[in-house]
Amino acid sequence: MSTLALFFSKISLLFQAGFVWVSGLASPFANILLSSSESGGGGEATGHTSMAPLLFIIISLFIGVATRHWLRKVAIPYTISLLIIGFLLGIAYRVGLFSSFWGLTEESGLAFFGESINWAGHIDPHVILFIFLPTLIFEAAFAMHVHTFKKSFTNAFILAFPGIFVALVLTGAACMLIKVTNIGLSQWDWKIALLFGVIISATDPVAVVSILKEVGASKKLSTLIDGESLLNDGSAIVIFMVIFGMITGSGGGSALAIFFKVAVGGVVLGMAVGWIVVTWLKKVFNDALFEITVVVGAAYLAFFVAEHFAHVSGVLALVSYGIMMAGIGRTRVSPQVAHFLHEFWELASFLANTLIFLIVGVVIALRVSYTARDFLVVLLIYLAITIVRAIVITLFYPIMKHIGYGLTPKDGVVAWWGGLRGAVGLALSLIVASEVSMAIEPRTQIFSITAGIVFLTSVVNATTIKFLIEKLGLTKVGEARLQLFHQTISMLRKGSEKEITKLKEDRFMSGADWEVVAEYLPEEKDIKTDAKDLDTLFETRKRLLFKEKESYWRQFSEGVLSPAAVQNLSDEIDHLLDYNGEVSLAKRKDLEQMWQTPKILLFLQTLPLLGAFWKKSFYRKLALSYDCARGFVVAQEENLKSLSSLTVGISGDAAEQAKEVEKISGLEDEINENRIMGLTFLRNLKDTFPEVYHAIETQIASRSLLNHQMVTIQKLEKQGRLEPADAEGLEAVIQSQMKQIIDSPPQYKQTESLRYLHSLKALNKCSESDLEFFASQFNEKMFATNAKICHEDSQSDGFYIIIRGSARIEKDDQLIRVVQPGSVICAYDTLRKSPYWATFIAESPVTAIKISSSAIQRKFAKKPELKDKLWLFAGYDMAERLLVKVHPWSDWRFRKLRNFINRGEVVFAKANEEFDLTNKIVVLLKGEVTEMGEKVLSSPCLITGDSIKVNFSSILFILNEENDVNEG
Repeated sequence: MSTLALFFSKISLLFQAGFVWVSGLASPFANILLSSSESGGGGEATGHTSMAPLLFIIISLFIGVATRHWLRKVAIPYTISLLIIGFLLGIAYRVGLFSSFWGLTEESGLAFFGESINWAGHIDPHVILFIFLPTLIFEAAFAMHVHTFKKSFTNAFILAFPGIFVALVLTGAACMLIKVTNIGLSQWDWKIALLFGVIISATDPVAVVSILKEVGASKKLSTLIDGESLLNDGSAIVIFMVIFGMITGSGGGSALAIFFKVAVGGVVLGMAVGWIVVTWLKKVFNDALFEITVVVGAAYLAFFVAEHFAHVSGVLALVSYGIMMAGIGRTRVSPQVAHFLHEFWELASFLANTLIFLIVGVVIALRVSYTARDFLVVLLIYLAITIVRAIVITLFYPIMKHIGYGLTPKDGVVAWWGGLRGAVGLALSLIVASEVSMAIEPRTQIFSITAGIVFLTSVVNATTIKFLIEKLGLTKVGEARLQLFHQTISMLRKGSEKEITKLKEDRFMSGADWEVVAEYLPEEKDIKTDAKDLDTLFETRKRLLFKEKESYWRQFSEGVLSPAAVQNLSDEIDHLLDYNGEVSLAKRKDLEQMWQTPKILLFLQTLPLLGAFWKKSFYRKLALSYDCARGFVVAQEENLKSLSSLTVGISGDAAEQAKEVEKISGLEDEINENRIMGLTFLRNLKDTFPEVYHAIETQIASRSLLNHQMVTIQKLEKQGRLEPADAEGLEAVIQSQMKQIIDSPPQYKQTESLRYLHSLKALNKCSESDLEFFASQFNEKMFATNAKICHEDSQSDGFYIIIRGSARIEKDDQLIRVVQPGSVICAYDTLRKSPYWATFIAESPVTAIKISSSAIQRKFAKKPELKDKLWLFAGYDMAERLLVKVHPWSDWRFRKLRNFINRGEVVFAKANEEFDLTNKIVVLLKGEVTEMGEKVLSSPCLITGDSIKVNFSSILFILNEENDVNEG
């Protein structure tokens, strides 16, 4: 499809999804109204009256868009404007403006709208929880930047759990103080005071977070406030359920046990739902309706199951599900669907906030009645909770400033003043107000005071938070960033001026008034900044990191970078961004660790029953390492190309320009260091595991070809050479092939032990069946860099033959030498049943074949003639150990020495047998001999004399020196 057609299809899909969402809201609202009408709560159950909720929804949406359009430049936040409008609508209905004031009948449209306002004012609080919370909570969690949330989590948790306990106790104490002083709340006791304390402690920072984003404040601060709210809502509802159950007698068991069960159970349930959704999404490719429906439906399902069936925290279930989808789930959604999914949730959140804040305003206006003393109580409690929040933040500040991103005093002030109360607290107070088992005065007061606090924090705190943020200087832009911005404006102006020059030559625009056109050029300001060289360097590094991260996600969208790889690489960028550009771009220790195989996989290969699983896991890890390294190198090369455009230019004298060139050169060195590191890893992987390298190359090449075909089809359709229906059919075929590539992991050809055994000259005389028997006893093992193959002085349990890679030998913590493919490791120790003579450590990823001691004892016992052949490997092993220490062999290249040793033969000598060693050398593997009739030699040793006599049965490894000069 063409780009325009694709755009309109997405817009259509968005409206369909929005319609379904709104329709889904209207249905339960209508049912609730019908049920309340039948029970006497809303007048007669007429056909017109049952549609009042739908009318309220429709009018609310138009009020929302009108507010967004006409009040965009008003300093009051959008949601607070809606709350005030809802409050005014409720007041208007309360004084009769929609009925008796105008002398209207109930059948008139205005009176019918009044009925819809009445419905909103008497809405069931469970509707607020079950209809709106899944959308609002999940959207907030799903939009969270996971890395920032992880680092802010501890501080958010402190405020949401220990903090809320302190807050509810202090708030309860303030309420009891009001009672003791006879100002009000005469029928309250400590349980009711604590219940109110937890209700009023549930924060709702929607307006504050939107303002923080609008003014460009720190993402860390907005994440802390938003994260506290998400966890706070969950903890508040959990504690509310515990205390409310104690008051009404519906709760049973230990309060602490109930709290733990409800809180932890909610988190576990949310993670379980997230795991199911992520697993299901992996099986789908580029199906927007399916993927969005599953994500949305799962949010409501998680909340409903948690609250209605499992009786655990639905809010915490939504938070854990939302964070999981924002993390690993983000890479499981098809790249072509991801943008639309976020757009849908933005629309859903907009609709939900529009409705809920209007409803909250109406509820406050219709259901609250105050006396003069009630006003005083509300003001006193507002003052109390403001002081309590300050105490909580101050109390935990010494801890919070040292955890994660920390907490600065200025951020603490914003977090204090931004603790708004909203729909969750109001819904909980409505639940209390409808509880007939409680005395009417306390439950009515809880609702009215909560409504007053919600209104005051919204009207006072929310409208002044922007002024506070600006006064604290949290919106101040750094000098280097400002300089970069003005440089960008300058580049934009120069490009626009060139475009005007081209337009003047267009015959259809030659008569334009170019002075008027020039008025639309961006204004270029000559602003002098005090940006320091280090600041500009730090800012440029940050720009390069953002560019690098964008490269990873673009590669992912093109299908040439796996979900796990883009997640790992993006996390690494987020980690570097935490340093604000103050560390080198080449500081990638986490990345180097990412390319190493986890120790657990190395342990699993020692377990016989898990060998197949380990091997698949090992290959998957290698594939991921390759994927990360290749994507990393591509991003570094792109950064090199775009470095000059991303740097902060300095126009000035030669000295300043020289500094700029030096800075760019330094950044190029950092990027090149990264590039070399990635290329070195890829080269080593290609040499050590070529089957993995080529398999993934094949997969990426296939996907790149399909991407090219998709682009070509879209281009042909745009040119009119393909009908839309034909193009859609071809695209469906290509997408099916793309899905097949995703579902089919790379196929690797494993190393064959038989191929290596065929290369051994001494085994040429063995039959094919014997060679196959030999090969069947060897098991393939893989070792990551720095993994220990065998350990010095530990009991030998088999020997190894290195097929690919290299390993270093260490004895007594001293480096002896490095062995390469073809080397036999510890065969002599294994056959002599002695401990390993040294420690062998993989210098690079190593593939080796191993034959265990148990296999030698059990399998070869039935074939003694083949068991004797095993001494050939002991000869290779011991000959290499001894010859590398003796001239001239110590000067040989490894391959020459290896070929020379591989020509050796094993001889089982009898007592008194004599050997002429002209042009020969012998490695004594077992037994004792007399050299040249004089010197007695015991195994193991190297014999270079002219003749020997065997004293008793011995095993010799004989090497012929005649043609050693031709080796190499």
